[in-house]
Amino acid sequence: MKGSRCIVIFCLLLLGAAGLAHAASRYGGNTPPSIAAVSVKTFGAVGDGVVRDDPAFLAATASVASNGGGVIFVPPGRYALYAAISLPSNVSIAGSGRASILVQKYNGTILRVTDASDINVSSLAIEGDRDKYPGSGDNGIEIDWSAAGGKNILLRDISISELSGAGIIAIGGRERPSRNLVIDGCAILDTGAHGIVVQDYISEVKIENNSVRNYGLGSPSRPGITASRNGRRVLISGNIVDGSADALGSSVHGISLDGCADVVCVDNRISVRAKGYGIEIGFVIGGAILNNTIDDCPHGPAIGISGNGRFLNGYSDGIAIVGNVVTSAAVGIQALMDNYTGKSRHSHVTIADNIISGKSVGVGIQAEYVDFIDIVSNTITNCSLSGIYLIDNTSQLIAENKITGCNVGLQRSVTSLDSNQAIATAVSPGHKFTTGDVINIVGALPPEYCGIFSIRVLDGNIFTYAISNAISSPAKGIVHAIKAADLGHAGLRVLSDDALYDNQTTLGENFIQNNGASDINIGLSHGANLGLGADVVVPKNR
Repeated sequence: MKGSRCIVIFCLLLLGAAGLAHAASRYGGNTPPSIAAVSVKTFGAVGDGVVRDDPAFLAATASVASNGGGVIFVPPGRYALYAAISLPSNVSIAGSGRASILVQKYNGTILRVTDASDINVSSLAIEGDRDKYPGSGDNGIEIDWSAAGGKNILLRDISISELSGAGIIAIGGRERPSRNLVIDGCAILDTGAHGIVVQDYISEVKIENNSVRNYGLGSPSRPGITASRNGRRVLISGNIVDGSADALGSSVHGISLDGCADVVCVDNRISVRAKGYGIEIGFVIGGAILNNTIDDCPHGPAIGISGNGRFLNGYSDGIAIVGNVVTSAAVGIQALMDNYTGKSRHSHVTIADNIISGKSVGVGIQAEYVDFIDIVSNTITNCSLSGIYLIDNTSQLIAENKITGCNVGLQRSVTSLDSNQAIATAVSPGHKFTTGDVINIVGALPPEYCGIFSIRVLDGNIFTYAISNAISSPAKGIVHAIKAADLGHAGLRVLSDDALYDNQTTLGENFIQNNGASDINIGLSHGANLGLGADVVVPKNR
């Protein structure tokens, strides 16, 4: 039965993805209309980066619109804009590649679409100046469908850099939902806010093959790519998201999925560097997180399902996290409920076939307050804490996972060890210990240097500890400093202390070995029960 629920989730997700692909095929990739393009230079544009060119764009737009639509062509050059270019329905704009540059010369958005449809913008560059024009609303491209709605916009092969606001922002409206937005092959660099954000009742969205780098540099907690607030049928695929340690705020996620339905996030490469998740999933109904690669996520989970337990709808449901690779994150994959009060819980979560490895990962997979969760066929190695850590979930299946080398502590070579009176000073290059750590010194002669001590770290190479008596000679021998494994963690740790929920846990055919203080630590209470599947591999605990 548990396997069948996974299949149901995947079928629903595949149906959603198929619907999105069908919508995109109807959209047809939005090739420009088969009519002659009109050069903006015909209307007086100079393109030297100095002479004001926005009046020429205004005239070209009016002319093309009066003839029923068409394409404004932007030859190579630097076009100085002192006002926004506003595109009405059926008027597209295309350049000659990134040599056709729209240059910001004022505080405000560069290219704007307001309640309009059937527009292509392609083969252009937009160049801002964050130092000179610091307004947070200075966006590269702004699509505002909030009043009357719109449909069918393609943004392709556009370079956007140095804007104080977002690179691309699209906003829909509840009264007139909008649809069919494609953002493809764009490069967005050094933005004060989001790289790309699509929000408020916009459906059938494709964000694919873009590069988003160094976002959130001016406004706090602005992710690289965001899809939020009642969007449906969203595909985020093949993007490179590379954050900056200089980004502001505590929620500078690589990709944020918030309040959406039928979302597929696949084949993205993400390095966060700042405070935030690699992929954040909040209040999502139907989501597939597939084959993404995530590293350098030092402050948050690589993939995290977040929620708010104070609200009846503060949960996610039907989430599949499959085939992802995580190499550096505070937590590999996480499903948590903040402010848990029992009003809502995540449900129907599948975590399968992921690879999570490296001492730079804390806990491999962590889940709390989830109903119906399957954790299957994951490979989790060398995490610094638990491989899998589960608290107060119900109806959970943990099967065919490989968990090795987690929570083994930290061992470092000591290249020099000497004492001054009753203080020993150890040189251990790149030791990664912190002041207050309890470590075991082994292998030193004389043996008075050895034992278990609390240390004081002087820098990344040197630490000290107190010994009982002064030692007259430096230490000899092959010396190591070992930080013990955390007794609160294990290869697999399962806990339940919530009397409100019946916890049915099934373990089946896992390989769990060589994991620090213990391989398996199970603490079930309040009538919770544990089922052991056939051929469970439970090596002797160490």
